[in-house]
Amino acid sequence: MQTRPLAAVILAAGMGKRMGANVPKVLVEACGRPLVEHVLAALAPLGADPTVVVYGHGGDLVQRALAGRGLRFAHQPEQRGTGHAVQCALPALDGFAGDVLILCGDTPLLTTEALADLVADHRRAGRALTVLSAELREPGSLGRILRGPDGRLEDIREARDASEAERAVREINTGVMVAGLEHLAPALLRLTPDNAQGEYYLTDVPRLLLADGLAVEARMTRDEGAALGVNDRTELAEAERLLRRRGPPAP
Repeated sequence: MQTRPLAAVILAAGMGKRMGANVPKVLVEACGRPLVEHVLAALAPLGADPTVVVYGHGGDLVQRALAGRGLRFAHQPEQRGTGHAVQCALPALDGFAGDVLILCGDTPLLTTEALADLVADHRRAGRALTVLSAELREPGSLGRILRGPDGRLEDIREARDASEAERAVREINTGVMVAGLEHLAPALLRLTPDNAQGEYYLTDVPRLLLADGLAVEARMTRDEGAALGVNDRTELAEAERLLRRRGPPAP
């Protein structure tokens, strides 16, 4: 397996209006620990350096809560989509060469095992980018993994932009991907907001790299928790239920 440096970008810019909290969404607690703390705990054994946290609303609160850990911070001044958020992180990755693991800061059920398996598979196959996917009984509003007749990834379609047939697909994008920075950075600069939300989608990057003839694939995890982002109090309650089932977090 080729050994390359690993960096991480954690998307943590959401306000979380539906949470009804007076702090940024990633600082809302699940089982006594901020959502982003669960993500950082899962990431820690991978030794990603640097790790960049992209903040938006309540950035001072996020930086104070995560101070003293050697993290880098990047500001997303406007909420213009996940692709734009990673664009904002690029200056903080200046001087880095290697693979970049991108995660969402509101996914407290992510596990070290799922992340390590994704990175290992990505490197073993020598791909430009690998997406972490999962199969859900009720995919809801999550982006769908679209595969060709040969079973290989062709595209990721956000639910709002998907056809009825595409919305019937149960394999979804978890919001986690790993890519070589040398491929990721130029692709981010080619994104356009031609979609239902008028945003720069990170999920358009795989399609761009595939069009360039590069190796891109989706690696499915059996851990459905990897797909559970917390956007409202109902999802928070479900996340806490599953966290309690797992037992106490590591110190």
